[in-house]
Parts: sequence; structure tokens; C-alpha cells
Amino acid sequence: MRLINYVIILFLSITSSLVAQPKIEANTEEYDFGRVPQNVTLIRKLILRSVGDAPVQIDSVITYCDCIEIPIKNMTLMPGDSLVTELRFKSSFFSGNKEWRPHFYINKFNRGYRLRVMAFVVDEIKHQKRIFVDPHTVNASQFGDNAITRFPIKIYNNCEENVPFRLTYAEDDYFTLDFPTHVAPKDSALGWINLNQKGLENEFETAITFEYLNEDSETRLYSIPIKRKIFKPEN
Repeated sequence: MRLINYVIILFLSITSSLVAQPKIEANTEEYDFGRVPQNVTLIRKLILRSVGDAPVQIDSVITYCDCIEIPIKNMTLMPGDSLVTELRFKSSFFSGNKEWRPHFYINKFNRGYRLRVMAFVVDEIKHQKRIFVDPHTVNASQFGDNAITRFPIKIYNNCEENVPFRLTYAEDDYFTLDFPTHVAPKDSALGWINLNQKGLENEFETAITFEYLNEDSETRLYSIPIKRKIFKPEN
């Protein structure tokens, strides 16, 4: 009986050690920026979690394109831990529908996770048949000591139908957002970015994304980059 018990305990111990493995997951499996203008940078928050039962060593991130940056290297996560970083996408002079699959390599270069990054890059954003946003990039920068707290976003509807909107992503650390719910046919709707105290005191880059329906009642996404620099005269 003792021998049988010993064998069972040894088997369970070996099985447990074999099952224990590192594993990571992200807060999302894909980043779809939708329609974006050329030559802008869009940033999204990325949260990685260690969901396995062994430590995760993130050795490298291979993005397969200089247009995507994820600043992680030689980072160790214990089981249950997480880290917050960012994904930076530069639309450059791409055109049309684009897709990339960044890979996270963990624990001596085993492929541990894969993201999907998508965008439809438009060279002339104002020539979009259905809607376009002006300005295509919100520059919330400060020049001198005079701080502006509100920045407009105007959405134009070029078609003969009412177009509803739904906000799908907005980083609210630095601002609040007054965003329209629709825009009437051949009309425009006005939204506002309102900087909070943290937004007034800091530089940042982020983006908001909303969805709308195209002429075939299919969901489409549209992203607006937002950036803030503070330029103050030297004393």
C-alpha cells in the first residue's frame, strides 16, 4: 500500500511539473484602427497578463514592420502579474487595407502570443465618400503660458442618409469627450475634446475610435489621433 501511495504521489508530482507552463494574454487579440490618414501616429494601451502557472520571460516582440512599435524587452512576469505598455502604429505613406501580426516570444524564444493589427490608410481623407473628420489629427498642444482646454472635432456627412456613431475607444486619462451620436444628411456634427487637469499638465499621444455604418449597412471604424506638446518660453 505504501508503495502504491508513493507511486501515485510521484506521478501527480511529475504530471504537475509537466503541466506547469508560462502563458501570457493581452487585453485584446486585435487592434483595428479602421480608416486613418497617412503619416500619423496612433497609440493604444496594451495590457499583458501572466495567466500560466510559471514565470513568463518576454524575450522580444517581433512586429515585422517598422510601422509598429511595442516597447517590451527582457521583462519577467510572475503568475498573476500584469504590465501596462503601449502599441504605436505609424500609418506612414501606406495606402488601403493593411494588416500585421506582431509576435511575442517568451522563455527562450518560444512563440507565446500573437496580436492582429489592422488599418485602412487613406491618402486623401477628405475624399471619403461617406464621412470624414476635420481636423484629421487633433493637435492639443500648448504654446506659451496660455492654455487652451477645448479642441473641436467636426464630422462631415457626404451622403443622403443620417449616419449614427458609436464611440468604441477613448483613452480618458487626459480628457473628457463630448461626441455626437449622429450626423444628418449633407451636414456636419461637432464634438469637443476637453482637457482635464492631468491633460493640461502633461504631454501625451493617443487616439479615439468610433464606428459608423457604410452605405451597405456594414460597420466601419474611423480613428482620430490626438497629441499634445507643451512649448513654454524659457525663463
